[in-house]
Amino acid sequence: MVFQKVSEVLAEYKGIEAGGITPETTFAELELDSLDRVELIMSLEEAFQVQIDTAAPLECVRDLVAIIEQQRGEAV
Repeated sequence: MVFQKVSEVLAEYKGIEAGGITPETTFAELELDSLDRVELIMSLEEAFQVQIDTAAPLECVRDLVAIIEQQRGEAV
């Protein structure tokens, strides 16, 4: 499941528990600045073998999951 993997990558990056991350968790809540976002996107691109536009409007975890699912041809 894409959400589970995204939350695991986020949790590892931030040093927090994955269980506290929901699809509605915002990047502001995770205290991710622009550099953090770029590094996170690079990690997710590697993990899922996709390309994520860093200029895409990403506000919450759900946004990342939707982009990854779309690129992988999965239901959003």
